[in-house]
Order: sequence, then C-alpha cells, then structure tokens
Amino acid sequence: MKPRTSTYLFAAMAVAVLLAIPLSVPAAQQDTTGQQPDGTSDTAVALPVPVTLVRLSAATTASSYTAGTSIGIVATLTNRSGQALGLSNIEDGNLVVTSVTLGDAVVASLGSMTNYEDGFPLALSGSLVSIANGGSLSIPWSSDFVQDFGGEGLKATAYTGADIGTSTYYDLSQPGTYKVTFHYKYKGPTSSFPGTVFTGKTNSVTVTFTVV
Repeated sequence: MKPRTSTYLFAAMAVAVLLAIPLSVPAAQQDTTGQQPDGTSDTAVALPVPVTLVRLSAATTASSYTAGTSIGIVATLTNRSGQALGLSNIEDGNLVVTSVTLGDAVVASLGSMTNYEDGFPLALSGSLVSIANGGSLSIPWSSDFVQDFGGEGLKATAYTGADIGTSTYYDLSQPGTYKVTFHYKYKGPTSSFPGTVFTGKTNSVTVTFTVV
C-alpha cells in the first residue's frame, strides 16, 4: 500500500536528473556462425546486453489515452542476482526520470514537495519487500490531474534524506506521442530490513504512449 502523502506545487522548469554508477556485470559473447577453417569468422561479433543484478522492464496500461484520463505505467523489477534481495514497491524515491518528451520536445514541468504521514525515510523502509532470485515485483505508477497543466501530470519524487520528498510533475496534458525514460534506484534506509537491499541502479527503460 502506498504511504499517505500530500503534495505542494511550485513553478520550476528545470528537470533534476539523478546520476548513479551503473551496477552491472557484462558477459562476453561472440557469434561463431560462419566460422572459417582457420578459426576466423565472416560474421560480426555480437555485443551482449549488459546483465544487471536487478532488471527493469516497463509497459503502459494502454497504447493510447483520451486527454484528461489517468495514464498508467507498470514498472517490473526482476531479481537476477542469485540471492534474495530487498526491493521497494513504491514509485516515490525509486523511479528516476531522465527524460519526458512530446514528439521531439521536452515537456514542461512543475516542482513540488511531497509530505509523508510518517516521514519519507519510514515510508521507504516500510516499502521494502524480499524478492527471491528469479522473482519479480511490479510497481504501479499513474498520472494525476494537475491544475497548472489543465490536465494530467506524471510525478517523480527524489529522496534526499529529508522527511519531505522533492518532486517534479511532467506535463502529459497535450495531445501527441510521449516517451518517458527512467530507471530504478533505491536510496532509502536499509538498516531495519532483515536481509540484503539492492541499492544499485538498474538499466533504463522507455515507454511510449499517445494522448488523443
């Protein structure tokens, strides 16, 4: 269950981008199809997709939305580490947006502050769930009506260690094709969790949808 929150908006056009060192284990792979008798190959080397300890995938709940209706995204984390890991099941503080575009243009945004009934650190630590190796955890994420946009906005909240979250709403109110790029990274408290918490950065994903 999502923690109870309240949000206060203020104007801001700058989009904060959180940077983190990627935690991945690339594996060498080569396509040997077409290998010649002398051991050489007439085919190109196949570059592997980086293998992360936790893999992020995502999809929208529909390919097209009517303006004024909530836009849904489901982010799914898959544990491929070889052991059980603690993962958070909320979007706040964990889903880090790096780009939101409408066509070729970056969308407008509004800064905000989000209050949590028991504070942001407790909301994050209480959201941790133990996921077995090979298991998955889904995080639902949806837009809200934003008065300043006159339509839907997607909220991304950053955790800085304070009780209040620093949020950004991205304008999804206009018709057209949107692309949202993001990754997962948990920065919250870990000491109360009885196990290993994944604090690395996952791969980035992009979802595409249309507003009509």
